[in-house]
Amino acid sequence: METRPLVSSTLMVLILPTLFLGLLSAQQVDEDLEQDRVEKRQVVALLGSQAVTLAEVYFHLGRGGSSQAENLPDAARALPRLVRENTLRLIASQNQALQTLRSLKLSADADEIRAWIVANVQQLELSGSAESLTAGEIVKAIAERADIPERVFWDQVEFRLAWRKYLAKHVNSVNIARHFASQKARFDGTEFRIWMVSLPAPAGESTVRAQATQRLSDVATKINDVNDVTQIAQLASEGGFEFSDVMWVQGVGDLDSKVVDALLTTDAGSLTGLTHTAGGVHLIGLLEKNSGDRGLEEVTAEVRMHMLEFLLEHLAAQSRDKLPLKAVLTASEDS
Repeated sequence: METRPLVSSTLMVLILPTLFLGLLSAQQVDEDLEQDRVEKRQVVALLGSQAVTLAEVYFHLGRGGSSQAENLPDAARALPRLVRENTLRLIASQNQALQTLRSLKLSADADEIRAWIVANVQQLELSGSAESLTAGEIVKAIAERADIPERVFWDQVEFRLAWRKYLAKHVNSVNIARHFASQKARFDGTEFRIWMVSLPAPAGESTVRAQATQRLSDVATKINDVNDVTQIAQLASEGGFEFSDVMWVQGVGDLDSKVVDALLTTDAGSLTGLTHTAGGVHLIGLLEKNSGDRGLEEVTAEVRMHMLEFLLEHLAAQSRDKLPLKAVLTASEDS
């Protein structure tokens, strides 16, 4: 995205105390602010029938819900593609999980949500005497400032409270030990020697993702030997794919957890199935696997962190068919 200054470079040099230039500067600021509002209202995905805008993505990242973030220049607010797609995946997962928690009668009630909002108003960076506002007034002020529907903030608070209750029941030392034992190679320092062929695609369902899946499926049929990296690199180059050359990786920190899931169920010397992440579709060759020896006591924090992701996915999967994430493509993406 092109970065535009708030005032023209000419005005930055010729700072003249004239009414004309002052009006011109103010007009440029207004035009840039209006362009910013239009851009933030761009619909980037659909979650069920509800539109997800770029403003909601910023808000989820904590960059659209504070006055400080609102004043950032375009370049400082610009999002890398993978940050945007992973945030969209998280927004979808949290909303899908909330639907499941509601169906299980585990969500917070309206009084509890309102009480939390009022009690935590100081953390919400509202100007003025926010202590005297009702929960509805607080939500309205936040929604207007962040340029999001009020339901986005209500749902976020409801999810936060329900999620906290759910985790209190499921995240304990016994379950953490079970989680470690169930997929030990993810955490114990096991090393995987891999290559990867990828195509980018927006988070959620789209024609771009479907086409990427088909194209990578076709590549997989042409690979006779997973160890023939030269041939695979050539196939990737000829087809316009992204190719990640041979590298050693581990189950924590190096890769998207979906890629690690695929590696854990693949034998050395084999291809994984097509693997979908928020940012694209991947075909991976697993060349070697070296077992690790770290015990639970060394990686408890990592196990707990992945357990949170695992539980969120468990809840989200139960409502994904009812609340699917679908990408909204620009004309250039859809061509």
